[in-house]
Amino acid sequence: MDALILARWEFAVTAGVHFLMVATTLGLAPVVAALQTAVWRAGRAPARGSAPVLEAARDRILRLYLLNYGIGIVTGLVMELQMAVNWTGAGSALYDPIAALLGVETLAAFFVESTLLGLFLASGGTFSQGVRTLLLWGVAGTAWLSAWVVVSANAYLHRPTGVSMVDGRASFTDPWAVLTQAAAVVASIHIVGAAGLVAAFWVAAAGAALVLRQGADDPVGRLLLRVGIWIGAVTAPVNVASGVVQFSAARADAKFTNYGWHGGLLALMLLIGALILLITWLLWVPLLLRGRVFRTRFALRILGGGVWIPLLACILGWISREEARQPWFIVGRVRVADAVSAPEGPALALTAFGFIAVGVCAAVLAWVLMGREIRRPLRQGTEVVS
Repeated sequence: MDALILARWEFAVTAGVHFLMVATTLGLAPVVAALQTAVWRAGRAPARGSAPVLEAARDRILRLYLLNYGIGIVTGLVMELQMAVNWTGAGSALYDPIAALLGVETLAAFFVESTLLGLFLASGGTFSQGVRTLLLWGVAGTAWLSAWVVVSANAYLHRPTGVSMVDGRASFTDPWAVLTQAAAVVASIHIVGAAGLVAAFWVAAAGAALVLRQGADDPVGRLLLRVGIWIGAVTAPVNVASGVVQFSAARADAKFTNYGWHGGLLALMLLIGALILLITWLLWVPLLLRGRVFRTRFALRILGGGVWIPLLACILGWISREEARQPWFIVGRVRVADAVSAPEGPALALTAFGFIAVGVCAAVLAWVLMGREIRRPLRQGTEVVS
């Protein structure tokens, strides 16, 4: 197989898998922080009757977050390694300042986010619930700040701005322009909607599994169902509206809807987003308001197994956006063929197989473990940390 094609496939699989892990992390982090906030507020109230339910709900979603976060580090390392091996050709020099920014972002985000998360996990009985709440909001804020930088770097590939070549070396002329151009801002808003939907389905699935197993009156399951459905109701309109706008913001001349198979993928993604919006507001929200969702088994089974729907929409949108950039590495400036640095022959085939296998196996492991966590019976007492 041609080295360029194989390198592109390696990037597509490893980056696509990691993108799904990131979307889950971005969606679940604020949910965990919000549940921890509720735990803190309940603990300060004179009557603490709701605190055990909130703690159990927080711990159930926290475990999902931790499983995804830990294995997401593996998929992220695989993606970074293949990019370092395959995409540092001479033509990629114009991207060097952005790559340096991403390197700093990766180190800062990894160390700050993981440190704050570690402090939260290790501080049960040491820090107050208020401090621990701030730690989790710090985790969520760091994750989203990191996402903004990464999305801005991708937007630069579509609309190169803020960087120029001087004497053969690339340098920033306006870093703020890279972070605030429309292609970055609209895409970031779309990520908010997409990640929110992914989180909504994971949370609703956890609640549905508990209600199916432990009965319609299970307080933790009912709480998680409410949280998941309302998150979906809020983020679905954001997802659809920004999803349509982001493509024209990325590039006016992009081939998003014409020709080729990626136009069909985009249409399918838009259809899924529209259906989620309609079904959420016309079915799930009315059932929830009437209290019938907790006793409607077909609805609970759909919610319990529906998490693949927003994940599918995420990957379809990502493929459509990346394919619309072809044959450019940086639109109008550098072609993909000029940026590739992949080795020829068996070495490329071996590394491609290895990186793809590790990335895919790690993601599958995460989803299997998260599925088991959703189906696990609720234990008495605190499940992670109190």
